[in-house]
Amino acid sequence: MSRLSRRAFLARCGWAGGGITVLSGCGLVPPLPTFGTSDAADIYTWVQLRPDGSVLFYLPRAEMGQGICTGLTQVVAEELNVALKEVNCQQQDTSVMQPCQMTVGSQSIENYYELTALAAASLRQQLHQRAAAQA
Repeated sequence: MSRLSRRAFLARCGWAGGGITVLSGCGLVPPLPTFGTSDAADIYTWVQLRPDGSVLFYLPRAEMGQGICTGLTQVVAEELNVALKEVNCQQQDTSVMQPCQMTVGSQSIENYYELTALAAASLRQQLHQRAAAQA
């Protein structure tokens, strides 16, 4: 049995790593999806006022115990100036969500805080406009 020197081992690992890099660039290894973002047309469907006066919030990311349902629901409640218990958070079917590389709580809050606030603020503005038109 021949002994492999440390230098030879590192050289061989370097060639193997380089080969994997080249192969993945050629499409043999599928790339990971991006972190995913939603466009303006998507966000306006996330927050809805129901006939009974409650608010329905469709969560833009899968909740898997990271707390994004609670965090983003708080954003909706704050923007609409309603109690947190008035906002019903629903998970969307993953087939209608934008593909994403991963679902993590802190990045979901970071990536979707402003979009969620914008969606809720848009609903608030529409309600103000309708109320003003009836006055």
